[in-house]
Amino acid sequence: MTFAHRDHGSQQCATCHHNYIDNTGHDLCLNCHLITPELTARVEQHFHSLCMGCHQQEQLQGAEKYGPVRACSGCHLEDDLP
Repeated sequence: MTFAHRDHGSQQCATCHHNYIDNTGHDLCLNCHLITPELTARVEQHFHSLCMGCHQQEQLQGAEKYGPVRACSGCHLEDDLP
C-alpha cells in the first residue's frame, strides 16, 4: 500500500510519523510495524483506524473533500512520492 502525501499537506506529519518524535525508528511505517511481533498482529487494524477514522471525521464535519471511507481502492493506489 502507498500513501498520497501530496493530498495530506494540511495534516500534522507526526500524527503518522511518530518515530521522529519518540525516536523509535527512521524508515517507513511498515519497516517497524511488520517486524515487531506485538504490532504485526494489529497493523491493519491500526492503519485502518488511523486512516479511515480521519476520513470519517472529515466527512462528518462536512469537509468538501474527505477522501474514501469505504472504497478501499481509493486509498490503495500508487503514490509517486515517498
